[in-house]
Amino acid sequence: MACSLFDANCLNCNISVGCMSCTGSYHITLAGLCESCGTLTANCQDCNSTKCTTCNNNAYMTPLNNCILCSNIDSNCISCSNGTYATCTNCLSAFYLNSSQQCVNCITMTPFCNICNITTCMNCSHGYFLNSTSDCVLCSSNLSYCSDCANLSVCLSCINISYTSVSGLC
Repeated sequence: MACSLFDANCLNCNISVGCMSCTGSYHITLAGLCESCGTLTANCQDCNSTKCTTCNNNAYMTPLNNCILCSNIDSNCISCSNGTYATCTNCLSAFYLNSSQQCVNCITMTPFCNICNITTCMNCSHGYFLNSTSDCVLCSSNLSYCSDCANLSVCLSCINISYTSVSGLC
């Protein structure tokens, strides 16, 4: 007999008892039905019938088995550690994690930087080029009418549609 006849998320079953265990992020209710772990606590990934055992990746577990979003620690935090004193472990790409486990905007380290780590800018905003010293340099400062460049000698696109990029120049 297919367990899915009892419940679509039933993993193990017995004809006389019904569903005995559920798949993935579901738990068995007293009525023998599979219910999402999210009904026990928001942002819960795995659970047993009484409590959450694992939170979603973007949340941390409190000592009371509740799942709290990492963004409650820091609005730019995307993953964090569990526990009473949860800390951020990873930030959005435009931010880096400082030594105090806070997400800091890349532009505070390097103006016009949009992807970085704690020490270095790795990508600049549109219209800027990342030079050899990890600074973001305005394309049009070296290339007249250039709106986006591969480096300070090759323009990829021009500011005005009346200009076209030919051999890397507008």
